[in-house]
Amino acid sequence: MMLVATDKISANTDADEVSGGVARPAIDIIVPVYKSPDLTSRCLSSLADHIGELDEYDPRLIVINDSPGDEDVQAVLEEFAGPQSHVVLLENEQNLGFVATVNRGLANANRLGRDVILVNADTETFADTLRNLAAAAYYDEQIGFVSPRSNNASLCSLPHLGGDTMADPAEAHRRWRALSRTMPAFHFTPTAVGFYLYIKRAVIANFGFLDSEFGIGYEEENDLIMRANKVGYRAALANNAFAYHAGSASFSLLEMNLPIHQGSNLRKMSERHPDYLPLVRRYESSAHYRAERLLSRALPSGRDPARVVFDLSTVGAHFNGTSEMAISIIDAFCRRQASRFEFSVICSTEAFKFHNLERCENLRRHDTNAPIEERFAIGIQFGQPFTLHSINVLEDLALVNIFGMLDTIAEDCGQLAITHQLERLWGHVSRHANGFFFNSKFSERCVLTRYPDAELLPRYARLLPTRLSSYRKSSSSKVSREHVLVLGNQFAHKGSDVAAEILMRAFPTVQFVVLGGETVVNRNLRAYRSGSLSVRQVDSLYQRGSIVVLPSHVEGFGFGLVHALAAQKIVVARDIPATREILATYRRVSGVFLYADDEALVPTVQRAMTAAGSQVDDESAEGWEEWVDGFADFCCALLARDDLFGRVVRRIQHGDLLRKAEAYDVSETRKPELPGKESIDRGAQQDWSEETGTVVDSRGRQWRPLGMVSELLALSGAEFVCAAYVTLFRRLPDAEGLENYLNELNSGVPKLQIITRLKTSPEGRRVDAPLAGYRTAIARKRLAGLVGDSKRVAGQQ
Repeated sequence: MMLVATDKISANTDADEVSGGVARPAIDIIVPVYKSPDLTSRCLSSLADHIGELDEYDPRLIVINDSPGDEDVQAVLEEFAGPQSHVVLLENEQNLGFVATVNRGLANANRLGRDVILVNADTETFADTLRNLAAAAYYDEQIGFVSPRSNNASLCSLPHLGGDTMADPAEAHRRWRALSRTMPAFHFTPTAVGFYLYIKRAVIANFGFLDSEFGIGYEEENDLIMRANKVGYRAALANNAFAYHAGSASFSLLEMNLPIHQGSNLRKMSERHPDYLPLVRRYESSAHYRAERLLSRALPSGRDPARVVFDLSTVGAHFNGTSEMAISIIDAFCRRQASRFEFSVICSTEAFKFHNLERCENLRRHDTNAPIEERFAIGIQFGQPFTLHSINVLEDLALVNIFGMLDTIAEDCGQLAITHQLERLWGHVSRHANGFFFNSKFSERCVLTRYPDAELLPRYARLLPTRLSSYRKSSSSKVSREHVLVLGNQFAHKGSDVAAEILMRAFPTVQFVVLGGETVVNRNLRAYRSGSLSVRQVDSLYQRGSIVVLPSHVEGFGFGLVHALAAQKIVVARDIPATREILATYRRVSGVFLYADDEALVPTVQRAMTAAGSQVDDESAEGWEEWVDGFADFCCALLARDDLFGRVVRRIQHGDLLRKAEAYDVSETRKPELPGKESIDRGAQQDWSEETGTVVDSRGRQWRPLGMVSELLALSGAEFVCAAYVTLFRRLPDAEGLENYLNELNSGVPKLQIITRLKTSPEGRRVDAPLAGYRTAIARKRLAGLVGDSKRVAGQQ
């Protein structure tokens, strides 16, 4: 039985308008219907509401009833068609199934030379979906297929939550709008999904219809796409189009074992098109897809607070300027911004307790060595990255990556710039981080001078708080004069050891306490290695000091200065930009003596000895509250930027290049000994050192365990085998093990399989070494298998 609308539809392609040399197509929207009258009614109503978007394409709505005899369905269809001239109702004489029903519509369209939009009856169309699908299809002549984004349609799903049918259409649409806002209008994919699929007439004319060998459905559209792809036709997703999908509504009404059917069709696809699954897996490893996954799991829904993770993985159970800044920022964030953010921190148990982070309510801790399944909107690292691993951590965890660029001392001093490849690492974040924050304007100038690309980054350049009430003061009103305190650490630019040597000789009757490179006692000098004292011990040194000497040649910010002023101590400080920037925030200052060079140190201290103490008017200075409130606004602004998605994609792409470059460098450095079965026989493997966290080979080179499975998988050959042994066994391989696994790699055994074998071996279980991302990699590997969930790579009907 065929019910045709009153007006005959003409498809005169000769009369089509021409734009840009490409004829504007006429379009048939084909909707196969099998039972489900309520879903069908919503689907058709939504199409009717928006079909006007295709007026210039002479649209027809072809509805094919594959449930003959179902009175409820027939009533819905006849009521919907009414007098609408663009609606064509067809009814199969008997139930033909999805593929045959669609092919009937495709044959009709092919006969008239029309493009097709194949629409499942369990979908709902939203505004601009039809218009943007057609626009994407003709943006590039090689595009043959386009699907919109959806809540529940395998690779079309946005967010990437899989089967997100819990959200109603309005909520699903709202989530898509929030996520797709900064994405490109469309992007190429290895396939599209038949739930809602634009197919160009040239594809239908040249490659025919859906293959009936796929039975009732699943994979049939992928087969057509792969056939057309052989000659260059591409599939694309329209990121600016959305269709709600209830999901496999028709198939759920059939009496069949659906998973077995899906698996059978997927195997058939793999046999016909051996390149199909490799293309899908390549797409899933692409920067674009990984950025989508991060976007889906990290971007707040709009009502919920944004998830923020603070990376303290390099902060230990000791006290220094960086840790003080980080803890102060976290504390103020948790106190003042709990309504806008949810907070997590990555740090060791020891550091968490040492810095008393238990006091921060609702702050969740993630261990530095354990995989983190959660993903975050914002990741904040409180210092410059000194290893590629520190970049990897934030890249994989957070949509927005923010780095605190506190100074450029490590690069300026030279040796660390070589051993840690700082130019490469800092150059990367200067181009691809979402934003920087600085502890002073001086630090900002230094970074921008060395990395001009950072001029293009959003920056929060605000001097850290200088209000003295934000810092610890002496608990005693009496000024103690037991010693002169010289502040610094083991690095030469701090100048503390040199200054202490000069002062102890110039003032042999004065007691000096220095925080420097070594813990020693020498005549009138008592020295402590910086970082070896507790906060309480350092406070005591301030309280019992008469003068605080700050001999550092360069600082990003001077915590020692504000602590000394808060304790009302006399200050002798080298005249450097950071010191001047801090002092400029006060209306009046007394008791602070600046000196220009080491020769001026002794006479400056002599003058300081005549002062009674320091006095500061800090009424106009800021505290942590103002600084953190401004920083919170900065973070939210980064989430709202229009370039958000593109920046994440570029960051991942360049991060992949960095990881490959580092793996190559390591491989080249060690190449002479890696095949060294002989060197291993000579005793290349040495004992694991708990102190250094390394294995030292026979040539004195240090091998460090890797923290993430992705870092292991980036290696190859003997480099991979050795790194896997060191990571999982804390030793280098014996000659037999090296040779065995090299042979397996050469024969095509996947690296993840070798990692699993090592990790689950008796020795691997005994060592129980942490390897972040391992469980996730295994889960993804299983999903990618032919016997896994084929919906991930197959089109859902």
